[in-house]
Amino acid sequence: MASVLTDCPHREKLGWLEEAHLMQYSVQYRYNLARLYEKTFNDMRSTQAANGMVPTIAPELVEFEGGFKDTPEWGSTFVISPWYIYQWYGDMRPIETYYPDMQRYIDYLSSKAENHIIAYGLGDWFDIGPKSPGESQLTSNGVTATAIYYYDVTLMEKMANLLGKPDDARKYQELAAQIKQAFNRTFWNPSTRTYDRNSQAVNAVALYMGLTTSENRQQVFDNLIADIRGHNNALTAGIVIL
Repeated sequence: MASVLTDCPHREKLGWLEEAHLMQYSVQYRYNLARLYEKTFNDMRSTQAANGMVPTIAPELVEFEGGFKDTPEWGSTFVISPWYIYQWYGDMRPIETYYPDMQRYIDYLSSKAENHIIAYGLGDWFDIGPKSPGESQLTSNGVTATAIYYYDVTLMEKMANLLGKPDDARKYQELAAQIKQAFNRTFWNPSTRTYDRNSQAVNAVALYMGLTTSENRQQVFDNLIADIRGHNNALTAGIVIL
């Protein structure tokens, strides 16, 4: 951790953005991150495309292709981390400063959605399945992308309320409800009472992000526990579990 939060410092020094929000809670207990994240937010703003897309790395010292260029679970750091900074330090300045940029990113994700489902990008990268790790084996691609899109929008509602923007808050509240409905319509199987392929990732993400309904929440929790115990108390999920 020097200037950027690196993913694999033994072989590369690129600022893969998923580290910035996935590890933020943990790292905050050891380090004061206020100034580092101020730089990270500036890096993201400087790399944000004209259409609102936030790439997987910032600063974008090398340009990749496909999911390594653009994937929601990585770019969403621009929405998630300012909220986490506010929760930890009580500092509203990142939210005030970057709110318009966050809005542009949400608009971009909305443009990539089909009936409120986003299904592109790296997904639950490097999950532990029967094959060599890489692309998600146990969880459908649209699960994590749509889930983090929903999470982004719920945070945007909170930040809009914090900034005294009731119209924005209402817009994001309505959009979040539509995404949640679409997620459950697409991925919940009422006959088996499972999400998607019943992986640890889909169950954990749905629980953490509030995508479960009141009727299925306990079942999803039970499914998650059963899968962990079924793997001898081991995890199978990749990097997107928060």
